[in-house]
Amino acid sequence: MYVIWVRAARPSANLVSEPSDPLIVTTNPVIIPPLEKPVVPSFNYHLAADTYIDLGWELNPEHNYYLKYGLHDNINAAIGNVKVTPEDFENSIYTRITGLTPNTLYYFWVQAEAVGKDGETIKSEWSDSYLVRTLAYIPPDTPKGFGIKNSSDAITKNSITYEWMQEEGLEYILEVAGDIDYKDAMEFKVGKVSEFTVGGLLSNHRYYARLYSYDPSKNLKSNPTQSVTVRTRRSSDDYDSDEDIDTVIIGDFVNKAKTVKDGVWDVKIVGVDADRFVEYVINDNKLDVTVKLNDPPQAYKKLRILVSDKVFKSLTELSENVTFKMKDFFPCYKTGNNNNGKLQPLAGKASGVNYEITISHLGNTGTNVKNMIFKTETVKIEIGVVDGGNVIPVSSVLKPLKVLSEYDDTDRYTEGKTSGFLYDGETGKWKRLNTAYDFNYDRNIGTLAFETVKLGDTAIAELDKDFFDDIYYHPHETSINNVASLHELKSVPTRLFEPDNYASLGDTVKFMLDVLDYEYGSDYMNKALKAGFITSNDIKASSRNCTVGEAYKMIIRLFELKTGKITDAKTKAEFIEKNGFELVRDGGKTIMVNEPIKRHEVLVLIEKLLVYIGELE
Repeated sequence: MYVIWVRAARPSANLVSEPSDPLIVTTNPVIIPPLEKPVVPSFNYHLAADTYIDLGWELNPEHNYYLKYGLHDNINAAIGNVKVTPEDFENSIYTRITGLTPNTLYYFWVQAEAVGKDGETIKSEWSDSYLVRTLAYIPPDTPKGFGIKNSSDAITKNSITYEWMQEEGLEYILEVAGDIDYKDAMEFKVGKVSEFTVGGLLSNHRYYARLYSYDPSKNLKSNPTQSVTVRTRRSSDDYDSDEDIDTVIIGDFVNKAKTVKDGVWDVKIVGVDADRFVEYVINDNKLDVTVKLNDPPQAYKKLRILVSDKVFKSLTELSENVTFKMKDFFPCYKTGNNNNGKLQPLAGKASGVNYEITISHLGNTGTNVKNMIFKTETVKIEIGVVDGGNVIPVSSVLKPLKVLSEYDDTDRYTEGKTSGFLYDGETGKWKRLNTAYDFNYDRNIGTLAFETVKLGDTAIAELDKDFFDDIYYHPHETSINNVASLHELKSVPTRLFEPDNYASLGDTVKFMLDVLDYEYGSDYMNKALKAGFITSNDIKASSRNCTVGEAYKMIIRLFELKTGKITDAKTKAEFIEKNGFELVRDGGKTIMVNEPIKRHEVLVLIEKLLVYIGELE
């Protein structure tokens, strides 16, 4: 309380009035509000790995938080505790708990702490326990960049130098063998290096190599890389044998019929011609052999190639493949398909048989199929074992038959969309095969290649944009068709997609596996768990509705699997909103993450991701 008087003054006359009546003023009191006890936080996110778990909860960025965790549902038996301050939230809104044991169930508790201006504190109660299981040990990723070193001395008569991209903390194991099956392979534990030279090799021999990553802290090895094959350089000793190479029989050892009879062009490599062929292959100093059959005497419907088992036996011993090159269709026959050195597996006997390879041009047979645009005619591949006068058909080969087809830019082949297909007689459907592409811009010629173990009708085609009968004029028809045109939706076996039904957790998981072109069966939830799409708590919840938030997490994981990039907690938290993946409904209203997601909305998310990573235009 204050008392105030006022006087009037005239300085020029040196006069001052009497004081006024007193004015009493009372100032407002300083009220310091009591520190409010924080609300008990609740967990709303987790991501488990093998030795760590990321956790998120409803947070106030001005509060401190305390975490406890243990192996039993008893906070007093906690085995670890962590303090999280506001500074920790500057880089991530999630907290990583490290040093955990793989494949172990952990209980977590969180507590909030409010801090006043003068440093006083008050804590909330501890939250209920939150259960998360760590994954079993996860092996390291397959090495990247594995191949022959890019140097002039990488391949010598007795050595091969390999290189790869080295990852910190990993060691590497190199396997080298003389056959694609890696029987009697040599294993080299090369350590923490980015290249290695394998010495002591035989000259003029083909070798296969593959590389593994090894994590010494986990004692786990990755899946191997694709095999790299190369032949060592020829030595002068390789020309020495029990025969004078100057007397090698030469001549036209591929016997091509001079006429086409009843639409069939016959080509034979048998008898003495087979011996000549083998001698040529042994001495041609080339990695593989190509038989050119692009010069028929006239048009034909069927090409019938009769080849002695001597040819395939020799090719197997030399580790060489043979390609029969027609005008625009080149089947490549891999070594080891017919012969394992002692037995002709396809024939069931040691020797004395011939093989009949038949390539039939069937025109538009089987191409009147909805949802497919055929780029080529149907070509049927057949193989038979000729024993005496009988031809025993073979339905499949031991190693994939590789089929190559050349194209130019006028063919309008689209990488990732144009594919090789095999007609499956059991299901009555065309099955898309794994397809690779290579375009030579200097020659303006590309090569499309696909592999198949089964034999039968093949074609090059694209999936069209008319996959389901109940999505016509649906607002998201295009999104559904775009995804289905790129990846077969095996989870939808009928022509009905049911776009406006809610998606179960199992439906959403299957869509993710479909987009990865992953083969799965009744164990798809276990596959999804291993892939990181769901948690162990969801393994038996396939029939319940999937929420929008769960679908978002799956999309982020799909991004990681598609690109090979591992996102940190901050990137995960920002990914959906930052990249425009948020779903809207009812005239532009953002869907809450706890709401169930519809089937078409899952495909909308997948389409956005495929566009984002460049698989879709």
